[in-house]
Amino acid sequence: MEILIAAAVITAAIVYYLQRRAQRKQQAPSRTVALVWPSPGAFAVRLAEDATDQPTLARLAGDAAQHDTAALLQPIDDHPADARAIRVEIAGQAAGYLLGNDARNFRRRLQHKNVERATTQCMARIVLAPGTRGADGKRELLLDLKPLK
Repeated sequence: MEILIAAAVITAAIVYYLQRRAQRKQQAPSRTVALVWPSPGAFAVRLAEDATDQPTLARLAGDAAQHDTAALLQPIDDHPADARAIRVEIAGQAAGYLLGNDARNFRRRLQHKNVERATTQCMARIVLAPGTRGADGKRELLLDLKPLK
């Protein structure tokens, strides 16, 4: 009898795990890049410090004073501070967010290109903030996009 109960519990756990895994796959955002933005080389869009994940930026940049990399830009509607935010993801990690007017202006660009809900890509630069040094210094995240007006 105990063997039957143990088998039933194990079977239920496996079914639960497989259902949860299927749900997560359905909820995962699309990683198909609809558009790669041109790189003017100016890195004119600076994310606000409070809109960046400092530990993630430090981990990605390591000891380098400057680190260039590709970033995915994904419109999201569930950010607690801004329902129109744009998540900036680098190497599979949320590195920061475009918020406020920058997010709205970027969404207008997406709409103009007919990719309102799509993931797009641009180059990003992680730099040490002015007046800081070393691996413990604050980092800034710059996007290589035309200024958001």
